Amino acid sequence: MKTLCAAVLMLTLSQSFAQTPPPPPPALTPAQTPTTGSAIQSFEVTGNQQRITHACTDNEHVKISGMGHVVTLTGQCGLLEVNGASSKVTTDTASRIVVSGMKNSVIYKSGTPNVSVTGVASSAEKAK
Repeated sequence: MKTLCAAVLMLTLSQSFAQTPPPPPPALTPAQTPTTGSAIQSFEVTGNQQRITHACTDNEHVKISGMGHVVTLTGQCGLLEVNGASSKVTTDTASRIVVSGMKNSVIYKSGTPNVSVTGVASSAEKAK
């Protein structure tokens, strides 16, 4: 009987440890991280409440995450991804715009980008 109880206890403990989610990864630093790959350059904004102006190179991938950013992008961006909450992004133009998260807004000045908005109260619109 003791062996059975010990086995049940060990099984219960092992299941509870198996269901514990892993800790989140550490935050990226610095808040602005330009990187270069073999063909496409990328630029990333993380953290909270950054006010940034960035000149995109031809078809540069821009990724914005965090909260409360005000970002102005000039030039031709490639993929523009915005995630997090309450960020406002203005861009001259982009090939593709993907907006998720909550209360994020993207205004593009020209072009006809492929736009996907899945966030709550988020938007991507052409400037009027």
